[in-house]
Amino acid sequence: MARALRVPKLDLASILAQQNPQIDLRLDAYESSTRSFLKAVSAYAQNAQAEITRWKTTHVAGKKRIAEKTQNETHACKVRELELIAELEKEHEERKEAELAVAAFERQLASIKDQCALLDAEIEQRRAVVNNLHREREREHALLNTHASRTSSELTECEFRLCSVVEGIDKDTILVRFTHIDPADQQREFSVVVDVSADIYRSSLARLWRICPAHLDGLNRVPLLLCLRVPVAAHISSAWTSLMGRKSRAKCQNLCRRPFGLRGASCYYCGGGGAPASSRRAAGAPPRRPTTRGTPPRRGARPPPPECP
Repeated sequence: MARALRVPKLDLASILAQQNPQIDLRLDAYESSTRSFLKAVSAYAQNAQAEITRWKTTHVAGKKRIAEKTQNETHACKVRELELIAELEKEHEERKEAELAVAAFERQLASIKDQCALLDAEIEQRRAVVNNLHREREREHALLNTHASRTSSELTECEFRLCSVVEGIDKDTILVRFTHIDPADQQREFSVVVDVSADIYRSSLARLWRICPAHLDGLNRVPLLLCLRVPVAAHISSAWTSLMGRKSRAKCQNLCRRPFGLRGASCYYCGGGGAPASSRRAAGAPPRRPTTRGTPPRRGARPPPPECP
């Protein structure tokens, strides 16, 4: 630090008392001090300018760095903003679709609830109907059991008197097997399948019975008690006799030579059949050989009714 110049005090009285008054201004010291001051000021100015320049450079570099960073962050934010806008639009579309789906599901749910209510009502109605049917079925079952307990003895007596066995083979269908009909073979069985689903019983006839539709109508009109009193063979014989009186007759070409009802049908006695003998002789055909289906009865005699055990 420069040393301060101390100027002595001036005594004007002594100076004025001199012959040539002079004041020593000490210009050399002043000039030296001034040069030192100017030099210090110049150094300070240079240092300040250098510092300002350094600060300026640092500030510009920092500003540039911050600007670049800001620009990069702004660009990244803009890209992110575009992505967020796209995601927002996508979410908006998904929300619309979800709202439409929810509305459709709500309508379906309301429709299903209505259907469930209708089904519940129908179920209750069906349940009531089923309960009524169950009660009616139980009553019918009890009634059938009562009738079955009453008719079991009658069925046993009917089977004993008719020498038959009644079996159920299907719904509304029974099978009746008869024995003691063929006098040559008492154990030979003749079966009839009867459909009892209607008021008028129908039967799928065997081959020997296909010529007797009128006999079935007669059986439909005959009471059961009459069948219990009359042996089945005698009833068949009477029906056969009435049928023979109405139909054209043919003769069996076997040894029995019995007349029987329909042309081309089987003989009632021995199982044979064919055209009348006169027509066969006119055509020049030889007589048929006897069959082994049973021993033919004596000419003019009718087979006796079977005897049940």
